[in-house]
Amino acid sequence: MRTSAQGGEGLSVVRDAFDQNGRSLGYAFLLKRHVDDSLLATAEHIQRAAWDLVPPLGWLFWMFRLMAGLGFYFILLFAVFFWLASRQRLDRHRWLLWAAVWSIPLPWIAAEAGWFVAEVGRQP
Repeated sequence: MRTSAQGGEGLSVVRDAFDQNGRSLGYAFLLKRHVDDSLLATAEHIQRAAWDLVPPLGWLFWMFRLMAGLGFYFILLFAVFFWLASRQRLDRHRWLLWAAVWSIPLPWIAAEAGWFVAEVGRQP
């Protein structure tokens, strides 16, 4: 039967082992896609699992630019509307009113692009 002193000593050993190896815990789950038993993983399996951590950069690049470009478009559109409305000339630019109507779905697209960048960029 163990005494409380032995139990505390055993806990200390386990805690020390965890502190030494804690940063590596969980990486074996990345190998599950490539090999069933992580102890049998080869260098090639580890290399493929490591590349699984890299997000698709092409998509991220263009989605971020789409999101930022739409943001600048909204600022410019608001500034033009404000400037024309303050001078009471808004009704003379019918094409600009149609541009505003066609811009209605663009905030949703910008928000979805931002969501894509946030979620896919932090993969896995």
